[in-house]
Amino acid sequence: MRALFSLFISMLLISITAPAFAQDLPPGELGLLLAFNRLDRDVVGPGREADWSPMYGIRLGTNMDRKVSYFLEGLYGRFDSSVNRKSAIFETRAGVERNFPLGRGGSDWYLAGALGYANANLPAPLGDFGRPLLSAGIGWRAPAQKWGRVHAEVREEWWLGDDGINGFDVANTQVLVGVSFGLRGESRQRLFEKGKQSLTLEGVNFLNDSAELTPGSRRVLNRVANSLKEWSEVDVEIEGHTDSVADDAYNMDLSQRRAESVRAYLITRGIAPSRLTARGYGETRPVASNDTPEGRAHNRRVELRKR
Repeated sequence: MRALFSLFISMLLISITAPAFAQDLPPGELGLLLAFNRLDRDVVGPGREADWSPMYGIRLGTNMDRKVSYFLEGLYGRFDSSVNRKSAIFETRAGVERNFPLGRGGSDWYLAGALGYANANLPAPLGDFGRPLLSAGIGWRAPAQKWGRVHAEVREEWWLGDDGINGFDVANTQVLVGVSFGLRGESRQRLFEKGKQSLTLEGVNFLNDSAELTPGSRRVLNRVANSLKEWSEVDVEIEGHTDSVADDAYNMDLSQRRAESVRAYLITRGIAPSRLTARGYGETRPVASNDTPEGRAHNRRVELRKR
């Protein structure tokens, strides 16, 4: 039992140590759940195997694009008991999810932990009873679409205490599929265009052969800093790029210093250092031909890339 509580406390610590989020994020998402619940044989009753039965529910959660999200959930289901009568279970839980990006396609996976309460309505002689519950799970979310997003989770839950069914321990397994819809909230201007992971910072320039920002660049970066504050759940890599003039080693060093210069300026504007990394790519990633002045100007650039 102590190990189960340690698992839940660990999930809470993960949420506390994750970066804080902007207060103006949309309030969250509302979802519908379909679950298949493998109910412990001690609940089903003597002489029967553990029973797989459907459950249905509603989920209210904070926005799933956060690094840490929170949720409230209710599930209801019916199952066959040992006396061949339908019994019912109602569960409520509140929990926390730690979300991790899965590649750059917009999907992610998550770890979830929750505390809640289970109420079982069983026929005589089993009787009705209720117990606190603890659950832990792992899940996957598809990229967000205009209509919402799909997610799936496998979780294990434990009913705590000794009320009902002669005090037997209860451990259930649930497989859930859900569809969530975004709740209306204060809108934010996109930091990255939909479907894209990078953004070229137009107007960010440097003195010739230098990592010193021009005055106009600072005005652009002030707006970038404001956007990063609004999207405080997003971490970025600052990429420095050059044209092919000068040798490779010089360009690599110059691009690194320019990326670090942009990072340092954004930090002075209140962006947490842990959210920013700087990396120079030199002339290795051109977006235009280096044979013309116009092409070289396009290649001398700074980009933000979502991490």
